[in-house]
Amino acid sequence: MRIPTALRRKEWLYLLIVMLLIGASFLLDEEKLTIAITRGVEGAVLKTVAQDFATDSGISVEVVEYDYDRLYESSIEQLKAPTSRFDVILLDDPWLPALAPRIEQQAGLQRLIFSKEECEDLRIEDFVKACIYVCRADYSTKEITCPDSETSPEHLYALPFVGNSQLFARHDNRMHKTPSTWDEVFAPSNRSSYVLRVGDGNRIVTDFIPLLWAAAPNDFTPTETPHLSEDALKAFGWLDELAKSSQAKRGIASYDDFDLAVYMAHGEASAGIVWSAWAMAFARLNDHKDSLDRIKFDVVGTPTLGSWLLSIPANLSESQKRQAKNFILFALKADRMIKEARQGSPPVRWSVLEDPELDKFFPSFEAQRKSLKEAKPRPRTPQWRDVEKKLGQQLFDLYEQRIEAKTAWQNARNALQDLKALTNR
Repeated sequence: MRIPTALRRKEWLYLLIVMLLIGASFLLDEEKLTIAITRGVEGAVLKTVAQDFATDSGISVEVVEYDYDRLYESSIEQLKAPTSRFDVILLDDPWLPALAPRIEQQAGLQRLIFSKEECEDLRIEDFVKACIYVCRADYSTKEITCPDSETSPEHLYALPFVGNSQLFARHDNRMHKTPSTWDEVFAPSNRSSYVLRVGDGNRIVTDFIPLLWAAAPNDFTPTETPHLSEDALKAFGWLDELAKSSQAKRGIASYDDFDLAVYMAHGEASAGIVWSAWAMAFARLNDHKDSLDRIKFDVVGTPTLGSWLLSIPANLSESQKRQAKNFILFALKADRMIKEARQGSPPVRWSVLEDPELDKFFPSFEAQRKSLKEAKPRPRTPQWRDVEKKLGQQLFDLYEQRIEAKTAWQNARNALQDLKALTNR
C-alpha cells in the first residue's frame, strides 16, 4: 500500500522538529559552565565572578564547592572521566604537577594558548612572578612570556587567581615588634605564646615549612624531590618545644587561620602564621574589630606560597574549553581584580596590590607585597599529597607528644625516602 505523500511529508516534518529539539538541547547543555572551587575564603569570591560572567555572557554558570581534600579527589576523578563535569577547576598550586600531565587514564589539564589580542589584554607582566611560575608543569623561574601559539616555548596549564602567601601575625600588646629570625621567634620569651594550626596533613605541614626552611634552607626546595637533612632536626625541635609549652592546645585541631586570629585577638597568644586570604578577611569583619586591630602583619624568614590557580580540564569539547578560557580571562581582568580584592581575594596583579585605596583599607597589604616577593613554593612533585600525609602524621604525633622530636624526624625522613624509591621504580 502506498503512503500518501502528505502523510510522508508530515512524518518528515515531525522528524525534523525532533532533530531540531535535540540539537537545541545539546546547544543549551554546551552553553553552561561548571566551576569547581574550594569551600572557604580562597574560593568565595569566585561565586560573585561566576554571577557577573553569567550576566555578561548569557551563559549559565554553576559553582560547586568542596572541602580542601575532596576538591583534589574530585578533580582527579573528573580528569579520569571520559568527559569532565568541571569546566574550570580552582586548584591549590602544589597540586598542579599531579593534575597537569596526561598519564595512564588521566586526561590532564589543558595547556593554555592565547591569541595576540588576548595576550595584550592579559598583561602577563603585571602578575606576581612567583604565582605565574607555579602554573608551569615543569617549574622554572625563567622569564614568563604569554603563549600566543602552539609553537610558543611557554607551557602554562593554569593562571593564578588568588595571590595567597604566608604572613607572620602578632598581637602588638604581647609581642611589641616582629622578630627578625625564627630563632628569635622561638627564644624562651616568645615561644611559649606562639600558636600554629595542628592536625595531620596540609594544616600542620604548611605551618611547619617556614620553620623547616629556617633550619634547613636546602630541604623541600621546589625543584628537588622532598627530603629531610640532619639540619631539619632543629625545626622538629622547635615544634617539640611548642608542644611542651603552656599555650599548647593538644588534642584540638585548629582547622583554619581564623581560629588562630581569634585566639590572638583575645590576647591568649602572641603570634602565629596566617594566609593573606584570612588577613584580608579579618579587615572586613565588624565583630571583634577593636581586638583584631591589635594584630600586626609582617614576614619572618621565607614564607610559603599558596596561590590558587584557575585551570581547564583537557577532556572537554572545544567549545567548552573556549568558554572556560573566556571565563578565566574575565576573572583576571585588572579592573575586576580590584573589585575581587575589595571582597577579600588576595590579588595576583602588582597594579592591584599597589592600589592606594586598597592599601589603606587592608592593613596586611604591605606585608602581602613583601611576602609575595620573598615567598617560595612547596616542592613541585606529583606525589605532594603523599608527602603531606606522611610528614603531617609525624608532625602531629610529635605535637601530641606521642613521639620525640628525633623519632618524628627519622620516621618522616624514612617515609620520604621510601616514597622516592617507590616513585623511581
